[in-house]
Amino acid sequence: AAASAVVHLAEKAKGDTSPVEEENMLLEQNLADLRSRKKENEQLLEQIEESTQSYQECFDEMKKVSGLTSTDDIVKAFVEQEEESFSIFSYIQRLSHETDILVEQQTHIQQDIGDYTKDQTDKENHRINVLHKYKAILNEAKEERIKLNEIASEGKRTVETIAKKVQSLYIKLRCSVLDPRVDKKREFDIGKQSKKMRLRAESFLPTLLNGQGVSERNILHSMELIEKRSIQLI
Repeated sequence: AAASAVVHLAEKAKGDTSPVEEENMLLEQNLADLRSRKKENEQLLEQIEESTQSYQECFDEMKKVSGLTSTDDIVKAFVEQEEESFSIFSYIQRLSHETDILVEQQTHIQQDIGDYTKDQTDKENHRINVLHKYKAILNEAKEERIKLNEIASEGKRTVETIAKKVQSLYIKLRCSVLDPRVDKKREFDIGKQSKKMRLRAESFLPTLLNGQGVSERNILHSMELIEKRSIQLI
């Protein structure tokens, strides 16, 4: 800035100065420039010295920590440390990549487990629904069987009642004389028996028809014989 001011003043007074004065002014300008450069170089040198001192302190600290005194040994140790660090870094990267793969596989497995669990839940719900359906059908079948058993029992009682009445007529009319199923040697006169014997004979309906038991066919056959016997008696 001072040099620029001197130049500016020199240019301003150029027309009024002699050649000697101009030369002196030029020398002063050069001297000012040199002083400025010297000051800048001194500042730069001071900074370099501070940096060098800092580097030296760091180097001394490095030697103290590492226990090495030779620069070559320190450089060699540093290179080896760098190689080991790079190897560890590569190993960490590889582990990170494998971890990412495992995490992705775990995500797929968890998704598969979720899908399988949902599928099993759906199947279990379907099985329960089918089981409830079959239980309902079974209960309906049991109720129907109970109703049919009641109807069958009622029918059986009705048949037995009809059979007793038919048998009573069969015995009273002595229809056995017309029945080819009855062994003639075993025929007996129910009409001559006492009331007690007649009631006992009527209670043996399944055995009186030559052991053939109560059936629709036996009842119809007995009724045919009763009809024929009634015609004969009339």
